[in-house]
Amino acid sequence: MKFDIGPEISYPLNSDFHTTHSIGFGATSRAAYYFTDEISTGIRVGYDYFISRKYAGPSVDTYYNLTWTSFLANFQYDFPKNVYIGGDAGVGLLSIKGSSNSMFNTSLYIGKAVTFGKSTLGISLHWTQARESSDRNETVGIRAAYRFN
Repeated sequence: MKFDIGPEISYPLNSDFHTTHSIGFGATSRAAYYFTDEISTGIRVGYDYFISRKYAGPSVDTYYNLTWTSFLANFQYDFPKNVYIGGDAGVGLLSIKGSSNSMFNTSLYIGKAVTFGKSTLGISLHWTQARESSDRNETVGIRAAYRFN
């Protein structure tokens, strides 16, 4: 088993989510089992905090900060030269002002790792989506992870 943990910054993409929230800060951790030197599967847990925008419309509307907690199954393929791609799928809990809603989460990412000693530092670009029926929230962001080998 290998473990990694690190911070991430996310930016809302779709118009509804982008209208109500500006940027998200958080962290993820991953526990993975490597079947080979290239192929791994595991679990990822993430937490992000999205800052609400000030509403500037004609009527009084209030937006609240949002927390997004995710519990995901993970698959990753490591290419030569420390380049990797992966994906996640699972459940996300979106909470606003004490009210929570669970949604189906998916994410894709591509990254580059640098190994020093017995540890690895990875930087990746990720796209994430939470979907329930026709409602969806999408983000794009940057994640850094320190892997304990």
